Amino acid sequence: MVNVPASHDLVVLGGLAAGLSPEDLGRSLDTAVELIRQAAGADDCEIFLSEPEGEDLVLAACCGADRDALAERTRFETGTGYPGIAVATGIPLATHHLERDSHFVRRRVTERGIVSFVCAPLWGPQGPLGSLSLAWRDRAAPIERGAQLLSIAGGPIATTVRAALLGAREAIGRACDAANAGREARGRACLHAMVDASHARAGTVALYDPDGGDTMVLSTSSTAGICANAADGRLRCARLARGHGVLLEGPRGEWPAACRCLPENTLAPLCLPLRSGGRLHGILVLDRGDAPPSPSGRDLVLLLTMASEAAVRLAPQPRERSSPRVTGISADAVLELRCLGGFDVRLHQRTIPPEAFIRKKALALLKTLVLSAGNPVNRDALADRLWPGVHPRTGANRLHGVLHALRTAIEPFSAQRRWIYVCNMGDLYYFNMESPHWIDIYEFRRHSAGAYEAERRGRLDDAIRHVESALALYRGDLFADDPYSSWCELERAELRHRYVDLTARAAALWGAAGQVDRGVGWLRRGLSTDPLREDLHQALIRSLVTLGRRHEARVQYEACVRVLRDELHAEPLPETRQLERLTLDPATIPFSPFPSSSL
Repeated sequence: MVNVPASHDLVVLGGLAAGLSPEDLGRSLDTAVELIRQAAGADDCEIFLSEPEGEDLVLAACCGADRDALAERTRFETGTGYPGIAVATGIPLATHHLERDSHFVRRRVTERGIVSFVCAPLWGPQGPLGSLSLAWRDRAAPIERGAQLLSIAGGPIATTVRAALLGAREAIGRACDAANAGREARGRACLHAMVDASHARAGTVALYDPDGGDTMVLSTSSTAGICANAADGRLRCARLARGHGVLLEGPRGEWPAACRCLPENTLAPLCLPLRSGGRLHGILVLDRGDAPPSPSGRDLVLLLTMASEAAVRLAPQPRERSSPRVTGISADAVLELRCLGGFDVRLHQRTIPPEAFIRKKALALLKTLVLSAGNPVNRDALADRLWPGVHPRTGANRLHGVLHALRTAIEPFSAQRRWIYVCNMGDLYYFNMESPHWIDIYEFRRHSAGAYEAERRGRLDDAIRHVESALALYRGDLFADDPYSSWCELERAELRHRYVDLTARAAALWGAAGQVDRGVGWLRRGLSTDPLREDLHQALIRSLVTLGRRHEARVQYEACVRVLRDELHAEPLPETRQLERLTLDPATIPFSPFPSSSL
């Protein structure tokens, strides 16, 4: 490995810290590849991201002398691509001198003289998110130095990608939470959110009826830009059915035959599957006009992530499938579930202790069904979740016993085999959202959406009430009693991120109401949950200076600098460094509310 002064690495990290932002992932990745390419003295640099369900690798950013050749191929199927790009292999880092006859590489790139290459995966908590690579025309290129740079840069880039994907899911959640009840209203809200996120000129969504009825088609324009009626259960595009995004470029005559039924005025369409739990609930087509992004797959993974979350929100709810009506049950026989923090189950206002569930997996089954928000889950999928890799027949037998234990513990009419909460339609199981119940995560989201709507309408008191009601429900991470459950990590991270955002909004709202001191406590709570949120450090420093507590502000500034250096090996942003002067300057400043952002 080439030894490079630590100060040089800090310059790279500082540049990444200043240029990376989950709110603008495409621009951030463009900035990152150029910074890394220059620091490594390479001819080219690329970032690929992995599809959330289709799992192909999609080109999200590239730069260098061969950019036009790189942008010609925007996708590698799983198991192909440059050595090391097939990150599912688990290889942490690969360096290569490329041979002309290598079947891994892009032909036009090697024909232009690229002979040296280094690649590293971008790691997330559940595996690789994609890959980062450098290439040179010189066989004596400093690929060891390139490997060192990729190792340094991979962490902050992966963190930014994860934050952006979580933000994308949250954006769909906010859109659905703010919409009126009903699948059509939720569908329109999701459609408009994705059109805005992709900067498309129009969009159309088709929502399938799983019972074989008519497909619901919703569009932002007078012309429905779609051709995918799957009422018969068949979809002509196999790639969409498998969870891939489909980019259509070039002349219409070169498109797949199944895609040529799109309206004639549709330009550079992007087709996305609404797929969750292995089932396709619909498709969405975005008309990106005559100026699509470059590379064309730049925003594809972000949009696929939004589509995946939309699929969860738009899947037919049990109440839309004639859920069993709940009759003959007293008003106080309500099942209460607290999921934020330790899992707490109460019925008839009495706690049901864990030992009341005679099978250990019964609580895990209840958690899984509750988190599915009423969406039916297939028996085999549940068995695989509870006992990974189990044979389907064995899993079905085990699930039967666990289901019986769960119903015995929480169903008020189990003796009559009348199910109020844990219901099924054949091999599909779901939590009945029309039952008399109360679940904290859905109340948390309801108050969060209510705060956003109240603030949008200028109702400050209502916004504060909703924000603080939501914050009061957050007792800790989702299922904190089971912290190593990777299956709910995305939901856990999304709820934690939303909680921290809400602490910031609470501080801003109290500041707008002239009570800056009441916001200080919320900012401290937010930082105790996520001490790396530099924007919260900034808001807390401003608030303390406004209150005349300059010594505390100075201590907070030093704590911010220390945690960024220790945890991220990064320096604070210029905006944060400017606040240092305020902690020393005896002149007072007016309070500046926390920057406005959506909840």
